Amino acid sequence: MIIVGTVPTTCRIPDSVSGSLVRPFSTVALIDAAKRCPNHSSPGPDGIPYQILLLVFEHNHTSRIATQDDLTSLKNWRPISLINTDAKVFTRLLNARLMPHLNRCHVLTCQ
Repeated sequence: MIIVGTVPTTCRIPDSVSGSLVRPFSTVALIDAAKRCPNHSSPGPDGIPYQILLLVFEHNHTSRIATQDDLTSLKNWRPISLINTDAKVFTRLLNARLMPHLNRCHVLTCQ
């Protein structure tokens, strides 16, 4: 194949790990895809607009926590976003699936 021949051999995904590409998508992937869809696009035959997915899946609560003793200064506070544990688990799963490939091709490196 001409196209496959243009991919450097160091960045080809080995057959032993290519199965990870065909597994079902996680909730995190669903949320990301929904965010990238146009807000004013017409829904399909089911009538469900993209915004519904974002309302259902992207629900968090932001709080502030103190980082220093002086609570009167804003610089001593930081925001923290509390998300449901299922979203945290899916984020970890997606990260664990992607990082070995990104590190191997030097796209991202662990610090």
